[in-house]
Amino acid sequence: MDRETWIAVCAHRLQRQWRTVDPDLLDEVAGDLWCDERLRAMSPDAAAVVWREPVTGHEVCSLLEGFSGVAAVDSFRMGKSREQTPPVAQAAAVRANGKLGGRPEKIQKPAGA
Repeated sequence: MDRETWIAVCAHRLQRQWRTVDPDLLDEVAGDLWCDERLRAMSPDAAAVVWREPVTGHEVCSLLEGFSGVAAVDSFRMGKSREQTPPVAQAAAVRANGKLGGRPEKIQKPAGA
């Protein structure tokens, strides 16, 4: 399939999903999808569907490696591990705070102070 036809079919598929988006913008998005060799190898309909799927953590790491090096990937992985298992000190502080009745209320400052 030639480039123009592929982009037109892909833009049409995107238009079915996002009816209120400017068709010229969808043509531009479809053109960007055409530049991705992995998506270009698919049918335009399949490429539009795959492009709209959520990105997994593994895919984010792959994107970050190509974009800004290992430091960004390590930061992402550290954040993921921190979300899954809080540090021991943090867990102990949460338990101690709970025994004291939970988080203290915020003290409202007077408007004129």
